[in-house]
Amino acid sequence: MQISKTSIVLALTAAAVFNASAQSTSFSSITSPSMPTISSPEIGNGFYSPGSVLKPEYIKNTSQNNSSQSEKTKAENKNAESSNAKSEMQKKILSALSAKDISLLNEKGFSSDINSMIFSLSSSDNSQETKILLNKILAEIEKIKDKSSQDNSKKKTAEVSAAPAKEEKLPEKAKARLLRFSVNGYDILRTCRKIYISEVQLDGTFLITGDRVYSSDGKNRTETFHILFKTSPNENGTLNYKAAANVTQDYLNENSFLYQLSKFESLPAMRVGNLVSMRTEDPNWKLELLIDLGEQA
Repeated sequence: MQISKTSIVLALTAAAVFNASAQSTSFSSITSPSMPTISSPEIGNGFYSPGSVLKPEYIKNTSQNNSSQSEKTKAENKNAESSNAKSEMQKKILSALSAKDISLLNEKGFSSDINSMIFSLSSSDNSQETKILLNKILAEIEKIKDKSSQDNSKKKTAEVSAAPAKEEKLPEKAKARLLRFSVNGYDILRTCRKIYISEVQLDGTFLITGDRVYSSDGKNRTETFHILFKTSPNENGTLNYKAAANVTQDYLNENSFLYQLSKFESLPAMRVGNLVSMRTEDPNWKLELLIDLGEQA
């Protein structure tokens, strides 16, 4: 069978149309990929604009910051309180009662006030601890000192207007003396500048006070000690004492022997005749103290 050229052309044309239609259908079924979504960057979760709502993370961070600031404030307040306490302690130390103060009160005529007060307090309650009694006595002497300052101007006016009276000189009694005072061989007595010893009361009680200057860390330091000797029951014909000490310093020095002495609640002492001795048995802290009460005995 003979195929005409026209038939071949029609067949080829139909095939081309079919292929074009198939390709169009295939391209229409392919979808384009979507663009990825990228969130805009933020400068920290703690950013805050007026009127906006705070994020939980920001609230947490703010709370932590406030807590840290509060702790810092508390620490600063604590340091300030500590500094104020030290300042008040320093004022108290500088205004402490000294042997020189008590000696001046003695010279101004307050000797009887001091001695009667010591006797009154020591005899009122024999059961009270020596250190407690010592603190009471020092507090009362402070009051006498304040009173003397207030009355000083009045006494001066009276002395100017009154004619000087002739005083009858009485024979001087032998004064009480501190003969020895050392710890571990260190001579504390040598560093004392002023020493006051009260009259011995009827029950034997007396007070000794001393001002001393010593060198520490290349600087001169000062401190005042007060030792009260309170009588205890007699044994073997001797008069026994219980002694307690108090000390004030211009600068806290825990290595000072007097500071260490003040930490003892009570120390035994013994009196024979005019002499009062006090010793400790501790080989690492050996105290030797000897007082001559003169004609007061």
